[in-house]
Amino acid sequence: MRTLKLRSTTLLFAGCWLIASLAIAPAVRALAGDSVSTENVKARLISENDAIAPGQSVWVALELNIRDGWHTYWRNPGDSGQATQLKWTLPAGVTAGTFVWPMPHRFEVAPLVNYGYAKHAMHLVKVTAASGLRDGASLDLAAKASWLVCADVCIPESANLNLRLPVRTGGGAADPAVLPLFAAARAELPGVAPAQSAARVADGRLVLTLGKDWAPR
Repeated sequence: MRTLKLRSTTLLFAGCWLIASLAIAPAVRALAGDSVSTENVKARLISENDAIAPGQSVWVALELNIRDGWHTYWRNPGDSGQATQLKWTLPAGVTAGTFVWPMPHRFEVAPLVNYGYAKHAMHLVKVTAASGLRDGASLDLAAKASWLVCADVCIPESANLNLRLPVRTGGGAADPAVLPLFAAARAELPGVAPAQSAARVADGRLVLTLGKDWAPR
C-alpha cells in the first residue's frame, strides 16, 4: 500500500511539472539565431514571426547590443565612421531587402560630428521566401554582419550569424518574445516627409524647392 502511494505521488508531481513546463514555454520562446559576442558587441539575427510561408515576407532584424560607452554607425556616419553592413548567403529564390534604418543619435568628438547608435540597435530587413518551399521544411538564413564600433578609438568587428525559420503553408504568428523589440525599433523609424522636395546648386547657391503641401512645423 505504501509503494502504491509513493508511485501516485510521483506521477502527480511529474504531471504538474509537465503542465507547468508547457504553460511557460511560449513565454520564453524566441525565434532567434545564436548570439555571437565580439569584444564590444553582442550580435544575433531574430525573426518577428515564428515561421514563414512559401512566397511570404517576414521581418528579420540584426540586433546589436553595444558595450557601454561605445557606438556603431548610421548609414550616413557623419564626419567619420562606417555604416553597419549585412552580407547574406541565402537559399535559391530567397531575397533580403536593405536595412530600414532607425533614427540615429548624434555623437560629438570635437571637431567631428557622427551619427549612430549606443547600447542597442535593431536593423530591420524584410526577407521573402521562395514560392517553392515545402511545408515542414526549414529556411536557413546566413549572413556576415560587420560594423565599426568606437569610443575614444575605433575597432572594426564582424560576426557570422545564422537563423533557421520553420516553413508552414499557413505562415507564422508574431512571436511574443520579440514583439517588444520590433515595436521599439519601429517607433524609432523616421517619419514620412511632409512633401516632395528637391535641392540643386545654381550660381554657387543652394536652392531648395519644397512641395506645395509643405508647411513649417
